[in-house]
Amino acid sequence: MKTLYNIRIMLAVMLFGIVAACEDDDKIPGASYDAGVWFYGTGTVIKQNKFDMDEFNKIFSGFYSFYFFPGVEEHTFELPEIRLMGKPVDYDREVNLVAGEGSTAVEGEHFIIEDNVLPANAVSFTPKVLLLKKNLGDEEKIVKFVLEPSEEFPARVFGDTVSDDKTFLISLRYELKFSNLVSEPPYWSQCGIFGDWSRVKFDFMYEKLGKYWGVEPVSPADRNYMYDDLLRMRRELQLWQEEHPGEKMLDENGEQVTF
Repeated sequence: MKTLYNIRIMLAVMLFGIVAACEDDDKIPGASYDAGVWFYGTGTVIKQNKFDMDEFNKIFSGFYSFYFFPGVEEHTFELPEIRLMGKPVDYDREVNLVAGEGSTAVEGEHFIIEDNVLPANAVSFTPKVLLLKKNLGDEEKIVKFVLEPSEEFPARVFGDTVSDDKTFLISLRYELKFSNLVSEPPYWSQCGIFGDWSRVKFDFMYEKLGKYWGVEPVSPADRNYMYDDLLRMRRELQLWQEEHPGEKMLDENGEQVTF
């Protein structure tokens, strides 16, 4: 089954490459029966019959801030699953995962690639990167990871596209941003009942609740606790206003903080 799966992927990628090559011969690699690797993703990027590159970039990007995890000095971050185009073999193979042009993070100083090996007889694996806090300072770092061809994986898979059956996404790149700075957490969109995010609101919530919302995905079981915390924050804001008569709590953008 694994062999049939990989043949299907190879044919899908090759077929798309052949069709797309009619549009731009300079950008599309020729069909290849060599092994190759690519980042696997899922999501809706076809909107009104058009490819939405902004949505695609969101899917193949990540964020981490040590600000949300006091006391943590290093963190292992999992990149998207890397999949094989071709047949598995009976020995481990290292994938050529590199920090591409435009990266501001320095390997060995700000991050270390912990796992970039496709195991023997495997058709996929999840690469891991160790993020280091000590040298970050007050600046956000960016790593623009790229999958480059290598001796073991010489084929150039056609990336930044949707599979021919529109069931998954294919990319050769992934952008990771990380820092010590406070910024909108990755799952704040799931915390809509608190209103728009701001640093002042977020810090006020942590001061009163002792926890951060939006750093982790919100589960159905969390929603009752979220509503309880919303009521509590409304009360805390009311108490603040009673202590500061005639004043409004303003955020860093000059907007009034509300819940």
